[in-house]
Amino acid sequence: MKRSMVLICLFSCLFSLRTAFAGYSFEVQVRGEGVPILLIPGLASDGFVWDMVVGQLEKTYACHIVTLPGFSGVLPLERKTDYLIHVRQEIQRYIADEIQQPVIIIGHSLGGFLGLNISLHHPESVSKLVIVDSYPFYSAVMMPGATVQSVEPQASMMKDMLMKMKRADYEVQQKATMAMMIRDTTRQKEALQWSLDSDRETVAQAMYELMTTDLREEIEVVKTPILVLGSWAAGEPYGITHQSTMEAFKNQYAQAEDCQIEVARSAFHFIMWDEPEWFMKQTMSFLAAE
Repeated sequence: MKRSMVLICLFSCLFSLRTAFAGYSFEVQVRGEGVPILLIPGLASDGFVWDMVVGQLEKTYACHIVTLPGFSGVLPLERKTDYLIHVRQEIQRYIADEIQQPVIIIGHSLGGFLGLNISLHHPESVSKLVIVDSYPFYSAVMMPGATVQSVEPQASMMKDMLMKMKRADYEVQQKATMAMMIRDTTRQKEALQWSLDSDRETVAQAMYELMTTDLREEIEVVKTPILVLGSWAAGEPYGITHQSTMEAFKNQYAQAEDCQIEVARSAFHFIMWDEPEWFMKQTMSFLAAE
């Protein structure tokens, strides 16, 4: 009888947690108590990507773990344009209405870009920002000298290609991509499934917008302390080095007033999975600093 009551209470708590934030297009799980941290995953990823990180943070922080609309089985937005703007505004509304105080944001890839964009447009809402392997202008990393105008045709072509690709071909392409982003083969399968469960149109649109948005000059107004954690090892076969990666990050974040940059030694793109101890050491040190 006691066991049944405990299970009912647990179910009620979980149900309340899910329904408390109705009215948002993204999903949120809240774990822990204390200073609020908002964790945003990357393109076509699930909030579960932060599970190991949250396992340590929830001891002293209230972790708000987001899964963005259209990703990993979450319903997509009805409108198919201005995805990043819409999500940025909605996350800001969530911070203002539900958390009601400045938050620390930890964002991976697309999530890091969103965190930077929120800090740019709503500086009062973000106390600290951890950006995991993301840049203010993604396209310039791949194509030095790129501008929004010059890269737009290629971004459109990539968006169109993703939309037209057959399911089997898309799965092969995504499997190869995950092998370049994650060292652990089990984790690769996990991230691959999230990608396949994501709305293809949302993924294509978000990628297009990421490729055609340049925040490098705009971030000069950002006063939020920033920690950038970068990776390079996946690019070693193509001549990329730890030093060249550090220089790329420094160049892209040159206009940020308070920005610390650290580059992992062996991690691929999913740094929190590939080098968890290093990741937590850097993050916890940054969060603890005045």
